[in-house]
Order: sequence, then structure tokens, then C-alpha cells
Amino acid sequence: MPRTARRAPRAQRARLRDRAPRSTYFLYPGRAEAIRVALAIGGVKFEDERLSVEDWKKHDKSCTPYGQLPVLYADGQPLAQSLAILAYASTIAGLHKCCNTPLTYAKVYEIVFLVDVRLRAYTPLSQPLPPPRPRAR
Repeated sequence: MPRTARRAPRAQRARLRDRAPRSTYFLYPGRAEAIRVALAIGGVKFEDERLSVEDWKKHDKSCTPYGQLPVLYADGQPLAQSLAILAYASTIAGLHKCCNTPLTYAKVYEIVFLVDVRLRAYTPLSQPLPPPRPRAR
């Protein structure tokens, strides 16, 4: 006889749903800014953990998938990769409520991902630029 998954009790499901996700990224906007914007638009309460580069160097990277940021902890589970996190954030923020066809669903992502691209265009570089080469005359 196949095993069926048991649902968590109603009170436990409510606690998980109401637990605020935690976004972890650096002090500057970067890859996490579109995630923060999506959550804010949807009125989702979340913990915004921002680390300095020095804090990140001391951080236990084994607590993050792939040892990199951003990471979103939702229901106690880490979620990595900014576009995957952005897709999750836009879903829990309810940005897909207007979707009744696959095309309208894709249009929501088109806008969400455009915001991500535009915000990254204004993000300061995390690595210093190399010194310019002298021009040949």
C-alpha cells in the first residue's frame, strides 16, 4: 500500500505561512534588490539581513547553498540563486493573481525580471576595476 504524506496540523501550517522569510545579502542593493522590491510590493513582511564584506568573509558559508549570496530562508529552508528567489518572492507576494493564461504569467515574469536587470545596472561593482592601460601612441 503506498504511503501518503500527512499534512501538518492546521496551527503548524499557519505558523509556517506566517513566519517571515529572511533575505540575506550584502549591504548594497545588488542581486537582492528586485527580491526586496517584489516582497515589498506584495506587502510581505520579511527580515532583511545585510552583511558587510568583512562579515561575509567570517560567515559560515556551509549554511548557504553553493556558498554564495543572495539566499532566502523560507519556512526554514534556504533558497539560492537570485532569479529562483525572485520567482518565489513574486509568487508569495501575489504578483501572479492576474494570471489566467501562461502568456499573462510570463508577462508578470517579464516585468519582474526587467526590474532585476534595471536595478543591477545601477549596482556598484563589488570588485574594483583594474587600473587603465596606457594608450599606445
